[in-house]
Amino acid sequence: MGRTGRSAVVGCLLAVALLGGSCATPGGGAAASNFKFRVSKVTVVNHNDSFLYGVRDETFSYQLWFRVKVGVANSAQVGLVGDRADAFNDLGDGQTHVNVGGERSEVNFGGVQLLDLVDLVLPSTQLEVVGTWTWAMDRDDVSVAGVANDTLTVIRNALNATVAAGTLPTDANALVSQLFGDFGQAFNLIAGALFASIPGIPDDPIGSRFYVGIPAKGTLSTLVDAAVAGLDFPSVSIPIISVPPDIGGGEIFSLGHNSTFSNQVMDQGNGRHDIEVQIIDAATINQAPFSNFTKSVSSGTAPLAVSFNGGPSADPDGTVVSYNWNFGDFTTGTGPINSHTFTTSGTFPVTLTVTDDDGESTSSTQNVSVGGAPTVAPSGLTLTGSGCCDTYGDFAWTPVAGATDYEISMDGFFLGGCVTDHSAVVAGQRSNGRVQAVGLCLGSQYDSRIRAKANGLWGPWSGSVRVTL
Repeated sequence: MGRTGRSAVVGCLLAVALLGGSCATPGGGAAASNFKFRVSKVTVVNHNDSFLYGVRDETFSYQLWFRVKVGVANSAQVGLVGDRADAFNDLGDGQTHVNVGGERSEVNFGGVQLLDLVDLVLPSTQLEVVGTWTWAMDRDDVSVAGVANDTLTVIRNALNATVAAGTLPTDANALVSQLFGDFGQAFNLIAGALFASIPGIPDDPIGSRFYVGIPAKGTLSTLVDAAVAGLDFPSVSIPIISVPPDIGGGEIFSLGHNSTFSNQVMDQGNGRHDIEVQIIDAATINQAPFSNFTKSVSSGTAPLAVSFNGGPSADPDGTVVSYNWNFGDFTTGTGPINSHTFTTSGTFPVTLTVTDDDGESTSSTQNVSVGGAPTVAPSGLTLTGSGCCDTYGDFAWTPVAGATDYEISMDGFFLGGCVTDHSAVVAGQRSNGRVQAVGLCLGSQYDSRIRAKANGLWGPWSGSVRVTL
């Protein structure tokens, strides 16, 4: 449908709305809504890091949030959410990570009033647009939080000069067009101001995009979605500097429903990350169940029998429908009450996962310590890959139940090539790890072996396996 046709439809719908609700208050008298903007997933398509840092990225995001009232002078508010301490480590090309907790850099917009068509013509109506400027980052040595915070002032000034200085049209298409134009002007103001006032610093921005939500409901929400469907969000380069990153486009959308924007490309020439951004009405979010349990004993000597009770678990807005146990020694169980006997030494992370009647799960973990060092070595040590320039070898093995650490040793030998010895300790109950060091040589042979650690004590070494890097 063309612009003229859509405007006619809006006019007809507006007339109907006014006939049926001329005394409506803004938002139809409904309570204000709360929305969450979160970075829910990241895929490293091409890594950013150079050989100095390896070939895997440490991904995180900043969300520079804003909210501004259309036509209300100096109404723009801004803030920053995200922490490089929440970076997910060691993500390689083609790998995807689903963000949890602080990794989501979640922004909470409270008290957002959703408007329908009838509200646009009322003199008391104030439409408040909310959104984020989302930066995809790779953590290395230098924090860019200072630059991000300085950028907030630039965003606020740009929005006050455009959106806050505008007017509120009564036509949904005109509303979208005006906001689209206002944000395009704001982007240019942001780029110009940053170029003039904030120096770039050598950290690792991957790219950025804007996400702009229009608080619409009902018929207005439907019309807004139709109006934005054919729009291409502008991309704006921020010259010379690397931080803030270039604006690689974005999305403008109605907040009348939840939205998920998948495969959002972040790429300004030094690696590419594709992210997923979710916009969620908090009222639609199921409250997760709470996982907790008691155990009869926490430590002892093998064989150690332990009883577990998941009764303290609960669901605040429903019921717990399943209890699943992982006893940390590669065995599992089900049901709210369970018993298990640990037959070997080690530290065993016992995990209870509870699932509620909406299908959401939560886990909790408590350790059970069975005295002594591991009595066996890990088996099946295999070289799975190698590379340079800080040469490395990647290994896999069958883990030992109860182990908390593993040590891999690589011993060079005469006529095997580069005669150097190297080792590495891999923390956690793992089945893979890397030995990486200057002095290892590609093409050389090494006799490699592995051992496990539990309760602070190392177990026996495995037999040697000859590998070629």
